Amino acid sequence: MSMLLTAKEKKNFNPKNKIDQAIYADRARYLLSLSYLTLGNAGDFSGIPREVAEIQNFISYDTNVTDGVTSRKINYNKEVAIQNMTTGTDYPEFLTNLYKKIEIMEPFDTEWRWFYEWRPMDSGGFDMAIDENNVTTHRTPPGQSARYYGTSESKYRVRAAWYSTGVAISRRLLYDRDFYTIEKDLMAQKAASDRKKAEVAYTLIEAISEVAYPVGRNVAWHAPDPAGLPATDPNYTLSRDAETIVQGAIDLIEDNKNRPNVLVNADKTTFHILVPFQLVKRITAALNYTQQGYAGSPKVTGNYNFVVHSTTMLTSSADYYMGIPNGETVGGSLLEFTRYDEFNKDIFADENVAWEAYAFNIGNTEQFVRLKSA
Repeated sequence: MSMLLTAKEKKNFNPKNKIDQAIYADRARYLLSLSYLTLGNAGDFSGIPREVAEIQNFISYDTNVTDGVTSRKINYNKEVAIQNMTTGTDYPEFLTNLYKKIEIMEPFDTEWRWFYEWRPMDSGGFDMAIDENNVTTHRTPPGQSARYYGTSESKYRVRAAWYSTGVAISRRLLYDRDFYTIEKDLMAQKAASDRKKAEVAYTLIEAISEVAYPVGRNVAWHAPDPAGLPATDPNYTLSRDAETIVQGAIDLIEDNKNRPNVLVNADKTTFHILVPFQLVKRITAALNYTQQGYAGSPKVTGNYNFVVHSTTMLTSSADYYMGIPNGETVGGSLLEFTRYDEFNKDIFADENVAWEAYAFNIGNTEQFVRLKSA
């Protein structure tokens, strides 16, 4: 009993009182069912609360898929947080543990981080220099000194924007032990924050090839190779997609070959492809498309290094993007996702507001191209 009740509760516990019996039984169900979390089969037993099955899905995640078999791994930091909060009786402490649990949940979508150099901010923004490409080497005959180039004094300020999400947690839910509803509300709050950050990052990338921006960032759906390949051929779409991807890489190399801080080397630079989830299968197939049908045949996309990132956040399912990360594609955080909590006795709820501040900037639009799929 000591594992289920605090010392004060144990002293006042009346085994004949139905309310005490219900509290004891409810906690026992949670505690006894926690062992099933590591087994991965909580959902197979009808006597286990539905919340435990939900928690199991939360704390476990796929780590590897080999030959169709998925191996699962438990995040024990999350499990400990859950054990702390399911046996806790101090409501503010319960919420503190729950906040910690939510903050270590898997973020909504972070594929955008592959494209932006993410840095902390020590003020309300950061400065970006306007790249004038004026630093070069030149031949220095004997007796002459090296030529010095001044750093660019042209710059602009990127300022952080502030975002917030709020949720009021009714203490009535705590008294009812409705942990499931509270957890879902806080998870939705954190997911909304992650989603907004991803939306800002992807919106900048999608804006690059619009009419208002420098022309030449769109790569048309290229003709197949050989040119006379009929549309009825099973490799017709694969060939066109592969040729389009290769042209995108060529454009990025041409546009950034004089930017050593962006382009390392044509065959050593990794080109990241941001794909709407509807096109993942098609683009992946194009990257693996070979010139001939036998094993070991060279890929049509050559020796370029491509990495595919899928997202549900792009507004168009017909276009996808290729970019060279970092360089002048920068993001910064002034305040990470931070909760501020206060109990409001008038509405009998814990009011929780989360604030964060961040900024995104794409200083060199030539680090990206928009690729067409039709």
